[in-house]
Amino acid sequence: MAPNFLDLAKERIVEALDLTSGEKEQLLKLNKLQCKCVARKLSETQEILQSVESAAGSRTDVFDRCEVALKELYRVVTDAVLLIKECCDEQWLRTAIRQHGDKSFEDFAEICYEVQWCTSILCISLHSAVTRQAAIVELEACDGRLGAFDRFKLETAVSQDGEDLRSKLELLRQGHVCDVKCVRSQTDPCLAAQLLVRLDNRPTALAAADQPTTTAEMLSYLLWKVDYRDLPDLKLIGRGASADVLETEWLGEKYAKKVFPGVENKSFEAESANLATLFHPHVVRIVCWSEGRRRENCSLVMELMQEDLFRYLNTRWPTVDPMIMLRCQSLQQWILCFEWHGD
Repeated sequence: MAPNFLDLAKERIVEALDLTSGEKEQLLKLNKLQCKCVARKLSETQEILQSVESAAGSRTDVFDRCEVALKELYRVVTDAVLLIKECCDEQWLRTAIRQHGDKSFEDFAEICYEVQWCTSILCISLHSAVTRQAAIVELEACDGRLGAFDRFKLETAVSQDGEDLRSKLELLRQGHVCDVKCVRSQTDPCLAAQLLVRLDNRPTALAAADQPTTTAEMLSYLLWKVDYRDLPDLKLIGRGASADVLETEWLGEKYAKKVFPGVENKSFEAESANLATLFHPHVVRIVCWSEGRRRENCSLVMELMQEDLFRYLNTRWPTVDPMIMLRCQSLQQWILCFEWHGD
C-alpha cells in the first residue's frame, strides 16, 4: 500500500507543534525562539491543509494528483522536526558547537523558506487539480528568500537565542580553572569556556578577515582547533588530487575529515580561506580543523553526507537522466549562492 503523504505530513506537523508549546517547550535546550518561528510556519501550513481537506470533501482524487508535492512537503516537515529535536538534545553543548554557536540562523531560515515554498507549490498543484488548468509558478516565489516579516522575526529570535546561549555557557563554565592548554579536554566546563572565546572572537576575526594574516591564525579565530589525536581515521571515503577524505568522529558524532598531506599545503590554505567564513545552507559546513605535531597533514572536518549528489538526484528523480539533473542543480545552487551573498 502506497504511503499517504498527506496524513504523514499532518502527523509530523502536530509533532513539531507539540515540541514547541505547552510543557514540552521546556525540553528545548537551544534556539527556542527560532524553533517557534519554524513552528509558526508549520502552523500556517496546517491551517491550509485543513482548509483544503474541508473544501475537497470526499474528492480524494484531488490529493492523488498532488502526490509529488505532498511527498516533498512531508520531506521538508520531517527535516523541520529533526531540527527541532536536535535543539532538545540533552547534550546541548555539543549541538551548539556543531552549529557554531551563533550560526544556526541559516538552518532555520532554510527550513522556514522550504516549508513556505512547498506549501505554495502544494496549493498551486491542488488548484490545478481542481480546475484542470496548467499550474503557474511565479518566478518571484523561487528566489530562496523569506519575506521581510518572517526574516525580521527570525533575526530577532536569533539575537535572543544567542543571549540565552551565552548565559548558559557562562553558568556552565563557572569554576573553570584550566589554562589555554585545555584544548584536548572534552569536559563541559572546558568546552563551554572555549566556545565563549570563539563567540567573542568571531566579530573581531570577521572584521579583520581582509587583513593579511596566516591561515592558522585565521582558522584559530573562526573555527575550533582540535588535536589531531582526537580525530581517529575510521575509514577512507574518497581520494582527490589534493587531499584524502576519511570518516572520523568528534564529540560522539561522525564527520568527514579532509586531510591535506605535507607542510604548508597550498590547497589547504586556499580551501580554508574560502570556506572558514562561509555559512550557507547549500554548502557543507566546516566544524573544526587540526594539524599534525609539526604542522603537517592539516585537515578540515566537515559535515558527513550520507550519499553523493549524483546518487541523491537519481534516487529522488529516478525517471530523469541524473547528469541532466546534476547540471541543472549545480546551476541553480550557484545562482542561489550568488544571490545569498550578493556577489
